[in-house]
Amino acid sequence: MNPFSDVDLSVLAAFAGSALVASAGVVLVSGFFPQRARAPHLQGVVATVLIWAALGATLLVAITALQSAATSLPWAMAVVAGGCAFLLAPFLIEPLPERLRDSKIGIIVYLAVSVAVLATGPASIVSSI
Repeated sequence: MNPFSDVDLSVLAAFAGSALVASAGVVLVSGFFPQRARAPHLQGVVATVLIWAALGATLLVAITALQSAATSLPWAMAVVAGGCAFLLAPFLIEPLPERLRDSKIGIIVYLAVSVAVLATGPASIVSSI
């Protein structure tokens, strides 16, 4: 019996990708807390707003991914795909150059990726099929 016979693989892939972006966001944003541990160039108002915006985008991507999984995937597959994404995220963030990972530019890039995922994420992909 094939466990993938009743699953739309595009929905599974969209969920896994969204979960990976959300997990990477958690890893990225957690590096900026607590505030007193931030580098001096990340202690200003603009950097603080960007960091909180990235945290908000992470939450939105996670909520969208979970909503998609809850309505379109068997829970066991969602748990496995989400778990794999969660475990893979640190391995995607850590090798990035420090000037990208620990900077305003890195946060802006993550925000752009999050907006792209929200615009074309699981809910959009599922509704377009």
